[in-house]
Amino acid sequence: DTHWTRPWLVTRDSIAEVLDSNPLPVVRFHGSPLRVSRATMGEYDVPLDAISVAGQWYGFFSSNHFRNGVTMGRSVLARARNPHPVLDANRRHHPVQFDGLATVSDRHFINISAQVRPAREIPGAGGDGEVVLLWGTGSYRASELRLAMLRVAALPQRRGTDLSLQFWDGSGWSDSEADAAPLFGPAALGEISVRWVPEVGRYLLLSMSGPADPAGMAVTLRWADRPAGPWTPRLSLMDWVAVGMVDDVQRRFIKARAGDPVSDDLFGVQARSTGGAYAPYLFDVRRDGAELVLRYTLSTWNPYQVVLMQHRLVPGEF
Repeated sequence: DTHWTRPWLVTRDSIAEVLDSNPLPVVRFHGSPLRVSRATMGEYDVPLDAISVAGQWYGFFSSNHFRNGVTMGRSVLARARNPHPVLDANRRHHPVQFDGLATVSDRHFINISAQVRPAREIPGAGGDGEVVLLWGTGSYRASELRLAMLRVAALPQRRGTDLSLQFWDGSGWSDSEADAAPLFGPAALGEISVRWVPEVGRYLLLSMSGPADPAGMAVTLRWADRPAGPWTPRLSLMDWVAVGMVDDVQRRFIKARAGDPVSDDLFGVQARSTGGAYAPYLFDVRRDGAELVLRYTLSTWNPYQVVLMQHRLVPGEF
């Protein structure tokens, strides 16, 4: 999600590539925003995740902000017109284009995290080939986590093709989204990041807790051996109020109060607000001796930025 200075592009999204990630990422942005057909590109309409299979590049996007009074209206599957785009900061009028193929969901899978996995390693999937696992949430920051599956061979090549999604119902796979069962509860989730972590042979889930949650305002972590769980009790990685709004202005990275120099002024409601943190997305994982080092990106509301966080897990935490 990006704030472009050109007014007619203000809510359009950007794309960049990571040229090197050690010790810190070197990022090169494309000079033009994304363009996604058959999807709106307003507030809360953002890229969710992407996969690359068989030489094709697919993206999942949210669309239709506030349709039917819902913060995020639906999710869309789209395919890049050019699976190998050239990203260049100087190409100001050459958007990377995606063609919308199908609505994924307007119910339980609006925020999505996607992972391609061998079918033989997924309980109940059977057969050869690969599947796309989709973990999803519905009502924004008020939803439990659910699981769906799409066979790579069934990925659509043109608009209007049925996705043939299957949904985990608690004991097996169903063709009906109405049967999709929560993987754990209670929960009030919005943005999520789920990844298979080969270093430990488990699935990782990053999410946020909310204001009324006993965990406080925190980035939380869970693990599971299988896509549907059981998932471990959550581990609080970071209280973003305590850490991000710390009194020391040299270490503070989220606006704590009116007049805070750690802030920016992009648009009215944002400039008048204190900061917030959301959308923790896994960046990478590495082992360091007996410890596991996680890096993840975290969006902040004011300043309107994305920061890279690092957390060390000790044995017993992974």
